Amino acid sequence: MNRSAQYTPFLAKAIRDLDVGINSHARWLSAFHQAMICGSEQMDDVASADAHRLCGFGHWFHDRLDIAEWAEWKDDLEKIDALHRVVHAGARGMMKENRKIGQAACAGLYEAFAESVMRLDLALRGLQTKLVDTVCLVDPLTGVWNRSSMQQRLGEEYNRMQRSGQPSALCMMDLDHFKSIND
Repeated sequence: MNRSAQYTPFLAKAIRDLDVGINSHARWLSAFHQAMICGSEQMDDVASADAHRLCGFGHWFHDRLDIAEWAEWKDDLEKIDALHRVVHAGARGMMKENRKIGQAACAGLYEAFAESVMRLDLALRGLQTKLVDTVCLVDPLTGVWNRSSMQQRLGEEYNRMQRSGQPSALCMMDLDHFKSIND
């Protein structure tokens, strides 16, 4: 986990950017609900097979996939992409059903859609938490856990040891004259 000091500004910006993306998705979701519930104007982009790229979140998200600094979170991004596609597929299905029968979509379609929205939100918040943890718990110069994260992990390990009754080991090392190396 060795990172340069320049990595932290990227993470701070990434956290802010992710919040913008999440808010953009919330606005799209609100407009979609309004279209479905109130019968307001239909959202033409919902019917598109690539609707996940056309919404505000999709534009934001796909612009970031090629940024090298995001590579560490590739698995998270792929999961978010898949979940985002499911959300839009569900929206497309409900919109088609709504147009066919001229009324609200069936409860089963909506329940599946709502579940996919919640899963996407959890994945987005999970990524946001990972980014925040990285900024707060890792020393940007050395890339190792800082004192706060070490205390947290020691507390977790102690609780695990108490629950399981299994022993635990701690290995520590002290570098003499580290300040001169650090300077």
